[in-house]
Amino acid sequence: MAEDSKMPDERPSPENKDDPSAMAEGSVPGGETSKRSGNKAQSRKKASSASKSGSKAKSGTAGTRKSSVRKRSVRKAETVAESSSSAAGPEARSEARPETRKASDQKTEAPAADDAQKSDAGNGESAKKPVEAFTPGQERFGRFTIRIIGRVTVWIYRLSRGRLLNRFLGGPVALVTTTGRRSGKKRTTPVVYCLKGDNVILVASQGGMSKHPLWYLNMKANPEVRLQIGGQARQMMVRRLEGKEEEEAWRDAYQVYPAYEEYRQRAGMRNRQIPILLLEPVV
Repeated sequence: MAEDSKMPDERPSPENKDDPSAMAEGSVPGGETSKRSGNKAQSRKKASSASKSGSKAKSGTAGTRKSSVRKRSVRKAETVAESSSSAAGPEARSEARPETRKASDQKTEAPAADDAQKSDAGNGESAKKPVEAFTPGQERFGRFTIRIIGRVTVWIYRLSRGRLLNRFLGGPVALVTTTGRRSGKKRTTPVVYCLKGDNVILVASQGGMSKHPLWYLNMKANPEVRLQIGGQARQMMVRRLEGKEEEEAWRDAYQVYPAYEEYRQRAGMRNRQIPILLLEPVV
């Protein structure tokens, strides 16, 4: 009984490794171990990706630094080239940058060509602008304007002794006094004149209207007139020029008052020949 009463040793043997009760005492379950191993793998992946991104960022920064260094070197080279070309003179600069010079030359030549074309077009338009004859209404208004302006000019010219209103559109002005062919009264009119020695040339243009001015008709009837230039007045005899004398007188008149050429063309449209007169001093 004593031998039978001995209790057998119930401590687990090494063979009982797979026993669930043995696994429960002080052992770690398999599910928790797998979870921990998975977390460790994920952390390793994150660390590797972070290291890769960091390496990429470092490589990008290095590339940016390299490109900036290259740009700086290129700029330094350009600066050195410009300084050397400026030191060498304009010929070296022109040889160093031929394409830039050509482009700038083309840009400057293009506006110049455009301006030349515009100026040529403007000159062509002004040259081709036709001279038109006055309408009857324009002539009536023109005669009225000439009469009013003439009266004011005569009064101021006499009062100032020719110091005021002594020019009209660039041409010199004198006062001519004629005798009315019908009334016999003295009529004073301002006229543009051209000196030729002691003589004076007058043009009876009246702006190229279809009719002669009244002062010319008075001269034609009474050729002796009184002419005042500035503060000096003298008696003159009038005669109409023809042939070579007329053409020479026209050339002199154009130089003094270029608008006479236009007046002559306008009058010719109405079959009117503008008289040109020579005034000679009375001896």
